[in-house]
Amino acid sequence: MNSRILTFAMMLAVGITSLSVMAMPAQAIDSYPSIPVSISGTISYTPDGITMRKASFASKPFIALLNASTAAIASIQLVTGKDKIPPGSQLVFNPANQSLAITNKDGFNFPLNGPQGGGYSYGYIDIDRETLYGAYNNISGKETDVTGYLIYLTDDNGFQVSVFSEGSMNWIYGPIHSGSRKATLSVKASGSGYNSYGEEGGEDNSVVTSFFLSGSGSADESTDNVPFYSTY
Repeated sequence: MNSRILTFAMMLAVGITSLSVMAMPAQAIDSYPSIPVSISGTISYTPDGITMRKASFASKPFIALLNASTAAIASIQLVTGKDKIPPGSQLVFNPANQSLAITNKDGFNFPLNGPQGGGYSYGYIDIDRETLYGAYNNISGKETDVTGYLIYLTDDNGFQVSVFSEGSMNWIYGPIHSGSRKATLSVKASGSGYNSYGEEGGEDNSVVTSFFLSGSGSADESTDNVPFYSTY
């Protein structure tokens, strides 16, 4: 465990994006914004059961870990035909299917969960549907939701982090045109607790001491999907 976390900690950077399951119509999923997200945090761990150490994690070094993982490279080649994740790629999150993907401006797209959610899983953000509360004002076109998130990341090569967090989703909706409207989504979350660990250690050897998630983006959205908290 310690070798993987120390390697991760030495790779400085920030950024991230993506999600997981939940059955919704394909057209509804497609019409929700997929937004670039940034993830970062710190881990406290004990490599020998005696000494307490700290490490950091973030989006860009996580992408670098995937590029160094034999298992992840095999998945990337299978899905995208590329040998590695290209420079300049970023994490993106879709709130409807709770999926994370790595994309770039040239059309590269690597879902962190395999087709139909099977085959492989390198990361997701689960929305706690049971504690999703919101307020929507149709006149102002604004919606504010409060919920909980479970964030999971792994390179399938010794690094793994899981954390629960409290978070918000803020929506701004534009005028209606032919059954759709522009939706701008901003997400924020922070938290601590839960665990991070590698294959060489156990989950009792470490804890996430801080965590931050943020991101925003826009897309045309079906009016049937507004407000999010009551239709999700």
